[in-house]
Amino acid sequence: MKMRWLCVLIGVASVLFPTAHSYAQQAVTQSPMVLTRCVATVEAPCMSLHLTIPAALSRSVSEFDSTQESGAWSAIVAGTRLVGPGVSIQRKAQQPFTLFVLIEQSEAMGTEAATFARIAITSLFQSLDSTTARVGVTTYNTHRVRDQIADVAFGTPSSAMAQLDQLTPFAKGDRGALLTAIYAGVDRMRALSVGQSGAVLVITTGSNDVARRGDDAGLLSGADGVQSVTSQVAAAAFPVWIVQLESPSARTVDSAQLAGIAGARGRYVIAKRDPNAITRVLHSLVRERNSDRTLVFGAPVLSATSLARTAWRGIVSLSVNDRQSLSIPLQWRPPLFTLPPYAGAADSAAVPAELREALSAGTELASTRWLIGFVLFLVGLALWIFVPRLMWSGQSETAQDIARRTAYYRGKASTQELLLLRGPAPREGAPRKPSDPTVQTELLKRPGR
Repeated sequence: MKMRWLCVLIGVASVLFPTAHSYAQQAVTQSPMVLTRCVATVEAPCMSLHLTIPAALSRSVSEFDSTQESGAWSAIVAGTRLVGPGVSIQRKAQQPFTLFVLIEQSEAMGTEAATFARIAITSLFQSLDSTTARVGVTTYNTHRVRDQIADVAFGTPSSAMAQLDQLTPFAKGDRGALLTAIYAGVDRMRALSVGQSGAVLVITTGSNDVARRGDDAGLLSGADGVQSVTSQVAAAAFPVWIVQLESPSARTVDSAQLAGIAGARGRYVIAKRDPNAITRVLHSLVRERNSDRTLVFGAPVLSATSLARTAWRGIVSLSVNDRQSLSIPLQWRPPLFTLPPYAGAADSAAVPAELREALSAGTELASTRWLIGFVLFLVGLALWIFVPRLMWSGQSETAQDIARRTAYYRGKASTQELLLLRGPAPREGAPRKPSDPTVQTELLKRPGR
């Protein structure tokens, strides 16, 4: 009976575990790990891994900045936790991308918030690939909303930055027509036939203060306007990103309604009136489109020879909001027992920060070693040359002394040369009497002797 239940459990496990494994393979696509140099000129091993994470998880991860995302990933190989990683996101899109940016031009936005928004948008344009991205940008208020949006020309990110600089600031009394701007922006993008490779980005205070004297006729407002815009956005194949800046204005669209307009495909975000906060939000929205990540880990504990000769197993995990959201098994295989095992150098921007600092410090120390060695060489040379001269200067013989000594040994020296060589002859003193005192007699005369 027990054997029967054991067989049943083994059968269930054999079915469930391969299913889970295939599900993980479908959710995450990974390329083999590659061993590279952390720096091209230093023998420090780094391990690079390219991943394509699920779209649902990519949205959560994209909310991190680069430092936070680096802290969310971790890896263990051969029982050792690797350093880092550094995270690199492929800048060049795999397909053309069209971005339409609508900026509210109203008194509620103000000069300061408008300046902050332009700084953030400029940074976003600079991060886009100029060969695959088309960008259009314009402002809107309650005057000529539809015509101004329909006349926007799309071009490269650099040309869009030039258009951004030419946009006129708001005038006193200007108000926003948010619902009509979103509706017209989606219409303009549909005319470009961008499909899913596009997005509408709206930067607003949420103001939809319309139906006043001088405003365009037929501007959308109220519950009917919200419903019309929601249907328009839901029918589009591309997302609508609504970034609302904090505003003291009371005549704004409700945040729940804006979130409903953005829908499941789009995003609704509230950002502080700060250029860094707005920039972080805009970059995270674009990062959602790219689920490819290159992780670069530092492997200082594992030597390059060990990595080139031994197969290792490990695991890479991702934690979002203090919860492990992703776990990927790793398998390192040596590159056919060849040396050197390195496949080039890692991307300098993706090397972990702590490892980059340590390597830069070591490189600076190595660059000064030759200077220290050169100084020590000069000091040793000076000691070798000058110290013997100072010690033996009083004992040195002149050429004349050498000539006299040579003549003496050959028996050809004259009497005068011999006297110069030997020095003056000793003089004989007068004979000493037995009663004359000597040194010994003086010592014997001392007391106690």
